[in-house]
Amino acid sequence: MAPLGNPGTGGALEGIRVLQAGMIAVGPYAGSLLGTLGADVIRLHTPLDYTTVGEPTRNGKGLMFYAINFNQRNILLDLRNEEHKAIALKLAERADVFIENYRLGVMDRVGLGYEALAHINPRIVYCSMPPYGTRGPLSERGAADPYMQAFTGFASTQGVEGSQGEAFRSYGILDVAAAVLAAQGIVLALREREISGRGQRVVFSLMQTALNVQETRFAEYLATGQAPTPHGSAASYLVPSQAFHCQDGDYIFVSARTDEEWLHLAQALGRPDLAQDPRFSSNHARLEKRAELIPILEELFEAEPSLSWWLRLRRFRVPCALRSSIKEHMTSEYLRRKDLVLETDSPVGKLKFAATPIVFSETKAVKPTYIHDVDADRLEILAELDH
Repeated sequence: MAPLGNPGTGGALEGIRVLQAGMIAVGPYAGSLLGTLGADVIRLHTPLDYTTVGEPTRNGKGLMFYAINFNQRNILLDLRNEEHKAIALKLAERADVFIENYRLGVMDRVGLGYEALAHINPRIVYCSMPPYGTRGPLSERGAADPYMQAFTGFASTQGVEGSQGEAFRSYGILDVAAAVLAAQGIVLALREREISGRGQRVVFSLMQTALNVQETRFAEYLATGQAPTPHGSAASYLVPSQAFHCQDGDYIFVSARTDEEWLHLAQALGRPDLAQDPRFSSNHARLEKRAELIPILEELFEAEPSLSWWLRLRRFRVPCALRSSIKEHMTSEYLRRKDLVLETDSPVGKLKFAATPIVFSETKAVKPTYIHDVDADRLEILAELDH
C-alpha cells in the first residue's frame, strides 16, 4: 500500500499520518492544527456529530464544522457497523497518530481503544481526551465546554464584581485550549517515538485543561484560603488593569504594570499627584486601596471619549486598547495583512480563517488550503487502502 502521507507540503509534520476520530470541537480542532503543520489528517466522521447542521449556517450547512475541520480529508464511518469498523482498523494500522475525545471506555467498546490499536500498530501515538480524565468517580461521564466551566469553578470567577459569577464564559474556550494542548502532547510523543521507537497513549481532559487555565486564580486561593471572586474586567493582582467607561459610552482597557507606567498614566490623566500619593505609590499599595483609587480613575476617564484617551495614552507610553467588535477587528487595516487572516475555498464558498499563530523562520506552516464535506474523500481513502 502507498503511504498515506502528505508529500510536498514542506510542513514540520510532513509524512505524519493522523486518523482523527474525535467529534464536535476538541478532537477536530486538534486534527486541524496538526494538518496546518503538514500532517495528512483523515477525519473519521461519525453520524453522531451535530456540528454539520448547527447555527450559523450557509446553504443549510453548519459553519462551525468548516471552522474547525480544515486541512482534513473526511470519511463517514458508523463504528457500530462491522464493515465500517474494519475500515477504521485498516486506517489505524497505517497511522502514526489516532485522536479521540469520547467518554472513557467508548472506543474500547467499539474495538478502537488504545490496547487494540497498539496491538496492530505498536508505534501509534494514541491521544485520548475523556472529559473527566481516566480516574475517579466521574471518569466515565460525558461533558462539554460550558459544563466544565461550571464544574471546575472557572465560571465562578468571571463576571461583574460583586456578582455570584457567570454561568459560563465564551463557549469553546476550554475546547480550544484542550485541542492546543493535545496537539502539543502528540508532537512530543512523536519526538519520543523517534528516540525509543515506541508509540504511547497521551491523555488530556477538559477538566485538567480548565484547572490549568486558572493557574493565577488557584494561586490566589492557595495563598489566602479564600475563594476568588469576579473582578469584572479587572486583574486581581494588578491595579489599575481593567476597562474604563468613557464619555462616548465605549470602553478603553488600561494597564499600569510597573510604577513607571503608573507614573505615565497619572501624567496622561492630568493627575501626576496620584503617583506621589503614598496610598497609590506602589502596586501593593494600590491593591490595598483599590476601592479608593478606581472611582477616581473612573471619573477621570468619563470626561473624554475613548479614542481621545487612546491617542493620549499612547503618547505617554501607557499600555491600552480600545474595545472593538469582532467585525471591527476583522475588517481593520491591521488584519488586512495576508499572513494574519487567510481565505480559502469551501463547499459553501469562500471562508476566512485566522492563520496559525506559529511562525517558523525556516519550516513552512501549511495554510488552511482545503475544507471538505462529510464523506467527500471516501473513494480516495478506500482506494489508498487497496494499494
